[in-house]
Amino acid sequence: MKAPFLALAALLATSAYGDLLDPLPESASRKELRFQPLMDFDNDACYATAAVGREGKMNPGLPNDFSVTHDCRRSRLQFSNAYSRKRCNHGYCAIMYEYYFEKDQSSPVSGHRHDFENVVVFTKGDRIVRMVAKEKNNKEYKYRKNCFGSKRECKIPMLNGHPLIVYHKVKHDLHEIRFAKEKRFVEKKSTSHDIEEPENETKKWFRSPLIGYDHWPDEDLMAKYLQFHDKWEKPHIRDEAFGHALKKAAGSFKSVPGFDPFQVRNEDDDDEDVVVVVKPKHD
Repeated sequence: MKAPFLALAALLATSAYGDLLDPLPESASRKELRFQPLMDFDNDACYATAAVGREGKMNPGLPNDFSVTHDCRRSRLQFSNAYSRKRCNHGYCAIMYEYYFEKDQSSPVSGHRHDFENVVVFTKGDRIVRMVAKEKNNKEYKYRKNCFGSKRECKIPMLNGHPLIVYHKVKHDLHEIRFAKEKRFVEKKSTSHDIEEPENETKKWFRSPLIGYDHWPDEDLMAKYLQFHDKWEKPHIRDEAFGHALKKAAGSFKSVPGFDPFQVRNEDDDDEDVVVVVKPKHD
């Protein structure tokens, strides 16, 4: 009886913490990597993790539970990926960075399995000109910041050129991605000490291995991600949603004049070298 009991205990223990999928090796263009946001996750939020493993298994997600963070934080960061897609034309590039979470829960009785969140970074040359986060009511992005002229005029919180974003829980509501909170500048100088301290387990701003839309290691894996198996929660980098999301992200287009969110052919982008970092499989 002891052996079956131990096997059952091991199975229950595995189920309790959900599925840890072996993440894909990083593969993205230099531009996508250069502007990839650094993330934090508040204590009342799940960690981002891999939506599809390198063996082809889809993440089954997690159901609502007694706690909004139950099962969705342990070891997730070590097994995470982020996903990106860019569109470049008329002097501007829009890069969408997408993150997968196993659930989005506001209370023990309210929430849903699976959650995709994204931010969009607009660049001109080697600088960021606009960034948005949190799609709202399928009409606009809730958080919007522009970056004009000098560093002092840029309203986007950054560290070493990377935007800083936080996945957090809205009071009495679900979770969303927002910009990192900044304290008032001291002597008109902005340093990393002016920005809120990260709450995640590493106590540092975190970057997941990035998978660029044009650089997936396997077409079948890409298809599984884009055709994600949930009826309601789907990636926004897929063709059906990408252009519409970029149109909303551009807003009035004052920050990105002439940019075409629906132009499929990329242009004005001479930084397409691929950087591939192969990480060893986890034990």
